[in-house]
Amino acid sequence: MIKLILNQLKPLEGEIKIYTENGYAGIGYVPQLTISSNLEFPITVFELISLGLYPKNKGFRKLDDVDKEKIYSALNLVGMKDFSNNLYTALSGGQRQRVLIAKTLVATPKFLVLDEPMTGIDKDSKKSLFKLLNHINKSHGITILMITHNLEEVEENVNKIYQIKDKKIWEVK
Repeated sequence: MIKLILNQLKPLEGEIKIYTENGYAGIGYVPQLTISSNLEFPITVFELISLGLYPKNKGFRKLDDVDKEKIYSALNLVGMKDFSNNLYTALSGGQRQRVLIAKTLVATPKFLVLDEPMTGIDKDSKKSLFKLLNHINKSHGITILMITHNLEEVEENVNKIYQIKDKKIWEVK
């Protein structure tokens, strides 16, 4: 489903329509946080966030003061500004998830897709992350689509729940 929403796959039937000012460019995507061998890659939080400023096929360029302000603003929004010089690999699961959200937010999306954002983070981090997502939605007007298998975990923190089962989708809440 995520690949259909992100226009990485075409539907076999029907169509997927995205209504943002910039079409698919208005969508931010935060992949599922997984434990992998790539965690040894030596990149700082600031450097990782900066990657969100480079559109596909546009190439890299030197960051200017406006870019740096966007990065620090995104880090501040997710509560990770003080970690900008830390290695991403040294962060906890909850901190990593916040950094990945900041990386997406630096590109100022209007629609945010989160794939299993609560995977690999502790109970307190989950509570903090829900508070952050609520703030992003309410204060910044960003629509959030969260993919999860744990409905009990999200019920109290979302305004709509849709379930997909047996090739059908319906609203639960």
